[in-house]
Amino acid sequence: MIFPQESRRFPTTMAVGLIVLIGGLVYFNTLGNEFLNYDDSDSRILQNPFIGTPWQWNFLPTAFSQATAGYYDPVYVLSYAVDYHLWGMNPAGFHMGNLILHLANSVFIFLILRRLTGKQSLALVSALLFVVHPIHVESVSWATSRKDTLSHFFALASFLVYLKGVNLNASRFVGMATLSGFFLMLGMMVKPTVVVLPVIFLLSDLIFGARPIPWKRIFIFQSACLSLLLIFVVWTLPLTLGGVVKPEINFSATTHLSLFFDLYAFLIKLIVFPFNLSAFYLIEASDSFSISGLLLIFPCFMAWVIWIIRQIVRAVDAPSNCPVLWGSAVYLVSLLPFTNILPRSIYLADRYEYMASLGFCLILAYFLTRLPTLSIK
Repeated sequence: MIFPQESRRFPTTMAVGLIVLIGGLVYFNTLGNEFLNYDDSDSRILQNPFIGTPWQWNFLPTAFSQATAGYYDPVYVLSYAVDYHLWGMNPAGFHMGNLILHLANSVFIFLILRRLTGKQSLALVSALLFVVHPIHVESVSWATSRKDTLSHFFALASFLVYLKGVNLNASRFVGMATLSGFFLMLGMMVKPTVVVLPVIFLLSDLIFGARPIPWKRIFIFQSACLSLLLIFVVWTLPLTLGGVVKPEINFSATTHLSLFFDLYAFLIKLIVFPFNLSAFYLIEASDSFSISGLLLIFPCFMAWVIWIIRQIVRAVDAPSNCPVLWGSAVYLVSLLPFTNILPRSIYLADRYEYMASLGFCLILAYFLTRLPTLSIK
C-alpha cells in the first residue's frame, strides 16, 4: 500500500472526498434496507409519537420531558421526526441519515487526529479504517442504531470544537468551550455513553497538549463538564429506572469484577477479530473467575493499564506525541460504559464499539503507516 508522504500533504478536500467516497461505496447498499420488526417497530420509529403528523413545535417540550422505551433520548427520537418530515415513511431516507452521519463522523475523526498528531497520513489512514471497519455495520445499516452515529456526531463535533479553542485567548476559549459543552449535552440526549468524552479531552491535553500544561483552564473546563453531566444524571435517572437501568439486578462484588473483565475481553477480541458479527451476544454473569481470565486475560489487561498510566504520568513533563498511547487509553475508556458498571441487562452488541474503535483504528493506522512504503516517482 502506498501512503501519502508527510512532505506531500493531501489537500484537505481530497482527503475528505476519499473518506466519503470509500465509505459511501461500502455502505451504499444499506439504502435498500427495510425497517426491521425488532426495535424499528416500537416507539423509536414506527410507533414514534412524533411521526405521522406534520412537524409541530410542541414536540420539543414533550420529547424533552419523557423517556422513550426506557431511555432519555429526546434528540434521538426527534431526529426520526425530521426524517419523516423530509422523506415520509420511506426507509431509504432513514438509512441515508445513518450513512451521512457515519461519513461525517469519519471526516471528524480525520480532522481531530490530524490536529492532535500533526500527521495527515496517519489521520487519513485512521479515518479510512474507521469508515470501513466491519464492526460498524450494525450502527450504520440498522435504522434504530442511529443512537451510535448521532450521539458520536455530536461528541466528535464537541471534541473538534474543544481542540480548536484550547489554545485561544481566554475569552475565545470560553466561547468554544461553551459550544463544546453544548454539543456534549446534545450527544448525551441521544446516548449517554458519550459521558466518557471529558476524560478523552483530558487524555488529549496530557498526551498531545501544550507545555506547560494549562492546569487552570483544564480544571475549569472539566469542572463545568462534570457539573453538566451530574445535572443530566440527576434529571434523567428517575426516567430510566426500570428501563435501561435495572436496580433489581444484584450481583456480588466477585460477580461484578468477573463480569467486568469478561466484557472487556470480549469487546477487545471482537474488534480485533470481527468475525460472525451479530446484533446480540449474551454473556452470563459468573460468581467466580475463569481459569483463562486469571492466568491470561487479567495479567495482560493489568499490564496494559499500568503501561498507559505510567506513560501518561511521564507525558505530564514532556508531551509524548504517542498515537498508540492515546489510542489505547481512548479504547479502554470508551468501553467502560459497556462493562456493566451500572446494573443493566447483560448483553453486548457490535455497535458498542463505535467510539472505542477510534482508538483501535488509530493504533492500527500507526503501525500500517510505519511499514516500508513504495516511493512515488
